[in-house]
Amino acid sequence: MHFVDKKTYPEYTEIVELLADFSKKEMPKWRTYKNKKPRRTPNGLWTDAKIREPLRNLFLECCGYCGERLYKNEKENKYRGQVEHFVPKSNQYAIDNDLVYNWDNYIWSCPSCNTDKGTYFDLDVMLFNPCDATDCSYIFFNADKGNYQLKKEIIDKKIIERYKKTFDEKLSLINEKMDNRKITLNQVDVFLNSIKKFQNLYKKRKVEKFLTNINKNKNKLIEYYKQASYKLLIKETVLEFNKKQKTNISLI
Repeated sequence: MHFVDKKTYPEYTEIVELLADFSKKEMPKWRTYKNKKPRRTPNGLWTDAKIREPLRNLFLECCGYCGERLYKNEKENKYRGQVEHFVPKSNQYAIDNDLVYNWDNYIWSCPSCNTDKGTYFDLDVMLFNPCDATDCSYIFFNADKGNYQLKKEIIDKKIIERYKKTFDEKLSLINEKMDNRKITLNQVDVFLNSIKKFQNLYKKRKVEKFLTNINKNKNKLIEYYKQASYKLLIKETVLEFNKKQKTNISLI
């Protein structure tokens, strides 16, 4: 699980306004549909490409929970991801607080994580939210084990309870894909270690071949990133590398 900032999306304002307009029309129906017979669920704009595509792009085609990339089903010409309501749309809290048609309540999710999370919602024991910077600051990726762990300095019992509810119970699938993440990160480390080595050599001796090898490994990393799963993990790893090495590798 890695932090995804919804507000960084270029068309953030337009999407929020689109959903707000749609909410004005449809929310009255959500407030009454459960009492009607036959029960008919109001329209869901989140199934429309206007919402699905921006959300998919924002999450780099990866599940916001387990991080696995959701590739396109070529036969159906459709991506496997789903728009998941962090606060379930069936929950009265979502209805009372206008969260059914709310961009900040949407997570791009794989079908498995969406199913596992289900309609769980408890204000006392909230699940970790990949779009909440504070939640994501409590955890770190353990490269040796390939899972997400709570930072040792976190001693708040409420946070520990929330972590267990998220990673050990409701979304245990997150920490069941350890081997795949380790394979991905090992390959990324090969490129980054080579870049680091040739950067250090170039600092000592301004030899052109060292610069050539730096650029060659950068290009290999970018090409790997384009087709790899766990793109959010790779992106965060490269950002940390940039900070430490004072470099500017861009994956775009």
